[in-house]
Amino acid sequence: MKIAAIIGALSSVALVLAPSLASAAPAGSSAGGAMAPLVAAAGVQTSAAISTGMTIEDVAAVFRNNGLNAEISQDGGEPVIYSEIAGFNFALFGFGCASGACNEFLFSSYFDPDKEISLDAINAFNEKTVAGRAFLDEDGDPNVEHLFTVSDGADEDLVERNLAIWESVLIDFAEHIQFFHGAAS
Repeated sequence: MKIAAIIGALSSVALVLAPSLASAAPAGSSAGGAMAPLVAAAGVQTSAAISTGMTIEDVAAVFRNNGLNAEISQDGGEPVIYSEIAGFNFALFGFGCASGACNEFLFSSYFDPDKEISLDAINAFNEKTVAGRAFLDEDGDPNVEHLFTVSDGADEDLVERNLAIWESVLIDFAEHIQFFHGAAS
């Protein structure tokens, strides 16, 4: 009984320390090597092995499975999806991409309201919300964004949850700036 408790405690420590131990050792050194058997025994993978990301095609498939259009394109060499939700156009940009898979995705939309939106209004939105961030671009147009991170191609449910969050962010922001379904992009 005591041995099982000790192994459990060591596994928990290894889970917490494994990523920092793997990255703390200088290249070519064996400094992190002393923990390798413990980390392996605990079934822990380092962050480099865990995060494989999702392809833009994987994310577009999730959009389509949820009834959205998903036009795949490139923007500055990075993958992007153009779509629409709740009557608002938006783009989803992929970041941290390697070998066709991206680790981070940024929902982004700008609004073209009939009236000027003040920085105070933007700041008030940012103060009351956790998901999404708003700002005024160089033309003074209000923008809203939401960033999320994926681990691998099996994160479809995470993309779905973030689609729901994004829809809520867009609706909340439009209501906040009193923008009623006009030309959002």
